[in-house]
Amino acid sequence: MRGSSFNIVERVGLVRSVYKSKATLRKPKPLTIIEHCMKIWMLIVVVALGQLSSYSQSTDLEQYVNWNLPTWVNNSFQENELDKSYEFVHLINPFLLRGDFNGDNSPDICVLIKEKISGKRGIAIFHGASNDYYIMGAGQSFENGGDDFAWLGVWMVKRSKALDKQKGEGIYLAKPESASGLVYWDGQKYRWKQMGD
Repeated sequence: MRGSSFNIVERVGLVRSVYKSKATLRKPKPLTIIEHCMKIWMLIVVVALGQLSSYSQSTDLEQYVNWNLPTWVNNSFQENELDKSYEFVHLINPFLLRGDFNGDNSPDICVLIKEKISGKRGIAIFHGASNDYYIMGAGQSFENGGDDFAWLGVWMVKRSKALDKQKGEGIYLAKPESASGLVYWDGQKYRWKQMGD
């Protein structure tokens, strides 16, 4: 017993000596006002550079994406002053669809857009031969698609004609694992055909 109690006393003494040696370690000296200011300034600089870097990256990415946008679409967007009310959105891959949507054997382009004021999304279809454009959603109600295509997660060109009234290729729009529809040209305007719920 004496041996074990001696060990306990010895251990307690060892713990006390370790605690005292840590307590006598040098405490950091307080910072001066200038040192505080320098640390705050450095923190501000680091945060600002981080913000600038993320802004630069998003701007560069948008520039690269827009390289794939045909010049005539961008010109039509600006000439028709659509850029005052809408902006291109690159949330879906691919970010544009190319097809003959009105059946005139000339390429047409469909892009995702957003109304600047409301933030509502939709699609804009640009006809290549006539330079006409059509907006569905983005604040303008379009049959079963509604006035906001925020639900849109998947789209593709439907090459084969699904309907007798369809004059060109269709645009398949879907909310993943939910409803879908086909946007098609009937010879005078774009229509919606519900495909599934």
